Amino acid sequence: MEQKKKQPGRNGGTLNVGGPNPGAGRPRIPSLKKMMDEVMGAKEDGIDPMTEVAKKLREMAKKGNIHAIRLILEYAYGRPTQRMEHSGAMSISGEAIVMDSDKTAAMISAVRAALGERGEDQNDE
Repeated sequence: MEQKKKQPGRNGGTLNVGGPNPGAGRPRIPSLKKMMDEVMGAKEDGIDPMTEVAKKLREMAKKGNIHAIRLILEYAYGRPTQRMEHSGAMSISGEAIVMDSDKTAAMISAVRAALGERGEDQNDE
């Protein structure tokens, strides 16, 4: 192994100069595919282990296991988007705009009227 050059450091010590330190740094994370192959194993009787897991999950959901039901729904259809209702003042470019129900209704009517005048499709609520 090659000797590293030394450089005088502060307080009378020495510093290593040049090249990376072997084994230093963050350890590498093993490949997820490789880990799953090791955990799940090979096909048995032509059946993929993940297929077996999915069947078991389905059986659990049929029996009423809420966690299995939730997992299937989240992966099959995705989580629903979170809707947020805002009440209070809004600001655009630093100017405060106070919205109440009358102003909101008037704004929606004005937008619908403008869209109707241009002959574009309108979406009904």
